[in-house]
Amino acid sequence: MKGWNQQVVSKMAIPALFVAPVFDKQVLPERVKALYNDYGAGAKVFLDLACSSHNALWERNHRLLFQASLDWFSREEVNGAKSGIVKLGY
Repeated sequence: MKGWNQQVVSKMAIPALFVAPVFDKQVLPERVKALYNDYGAGAKVFLDLACSSHNALWERNHRLLFQASLDWFSREEVNGAKSGIVKLGY
């Protein structure tokens, strides 16, 4: 996407939840992690979701994904973390 690069992303200040299902082949977890690392906001969580693919909302750990999303949108935290890496389903 034109204009969406490290320099632009590093200026982002909006809190964000990055979801990286471990078996995602459409959006590789390494790419999500790179975006997370470059993202400028202090309030950001990288959700490492085990046993899941790009279709995580229909898979075994879907409830973990739903709860993490609800927590993020209602309290801006996942499992008490307002930033950092959170592993679920392992």
